[in-house]
Amino acid sequence: MTHRGIVSKPRGLSLLEVCASLGVLAIAISGMTSLFISYQRSQILVREEQIALTAIQQVINEMRASPFSTTTGEKIVADFNKETRTVNLDGPGGQNQRLSMNRLSAPGGGDGLKVDNELGIIIVNEENPNEAHFGDVDGDGDRDFPIDLNQNGRTDDAVVTGSIFPMDLGGDATLTNETITPSLLKIVPVVVVVRWESISSLEGRVQVLTLITDRSGKF
Repeated sequence: MTHRGIVSKPRGLSLLEVCASLGVLAIAISGMTSLFISYQRSQILVREEQIALTAIQQVINEMRASPFSTTTGEKIVADFNKETRTVNLDGPGGQNQRLSMNRLSAPGGGDGLKVDNELGIIIVNEENPNEAHFGDVDGDGDRDFPIDLNQNGRTDDAVVTGSIFPMDLGGDATLTNETITPSLLKIVPVVVVVRWESISSLEGRVQVLTLITDRSGKF
């Protein structure tokens, strides 16, 4: 006796099922695209931060190689104070693009002016510094390069705790809140800040605080 099997024909997907499947696929593709874009932006910002750190290190090396005083008119360490520079996106010999694609808006507390250059050099000449006293490089009242001495995310602390300050900058063995002319400093705390608007539409900011001392022992 021969038994005939029952063969069922495959049922086609309904229009509703097709639409639902396409919707799930579209969501998955959208999620992957967003993830890829976020990854690309983060990679761009990391690359820009490395360029910024390289530019900062070059400034610090230049300051360390400069004298504290001179009789020949050459540039001394104090002359770097409030100097600004442009940082190139591709570095020396590259495409000579600006690190920032647009001039970045000044941070809160300023007068809304823009940053002309991306790198600012700030010499801290207060033994017990108030952060709000620093960062105005052109004397217009706007802190284009605010500094964060204790790395707490604020740039206006009147009392800087959790940092290297207070510090005897004048060499008189006291930690009074003296404000010392930069050219008379025995130890020079310098903050180099790079801030820019990334091509990834994110704001970038890198800051390095270091101490410059006269290796020759002459002041």
